[in-house]
Amino acid sequence: MSLISWIATLIILTGLALYGLSLFAAFVLNLRVLASFRAVIMANLGRNVGMPASAVSAFCIVIIFWELFPPAAVNDGIALELFGLGFTGPTGPVTLWISCFATFIFGIKVLSHKQGSDD
Repeated sequence: MSLISWIATLIILTGLALYGLSLFAAFVLNLRVLASFRAVIMANLGRNVGMPASAVSAFCIVIIFWELFPPAAVNDGIALELFGLGFTGPTGPVTLWISCFATFIFGIKVLSHKQGSDD
């Protein structure tokens, strides 16, 4: 993996560790200081846990494609064709991440939609 991939992965893992520790402290340790945090998370679990998980999953997909199909040159990127538009260079990974994230969020929205809800 390149240095940029390692740095990005380290940043994502640090964020996940902090988020996981806060969830652990709020729900498992049941700390009173985090009671409001626990209430916010439980108010809409799909959004509060699903959106960060979607962002990390989309990032993992981009990194996996980047490592399995590395660019031929340093300035090249993931070549992606989406809806008839071609994305190459630095726009390829960004477009792939956005499309994966939007798809995951759409799936969460469809699966967590409640009957009679205006949301």
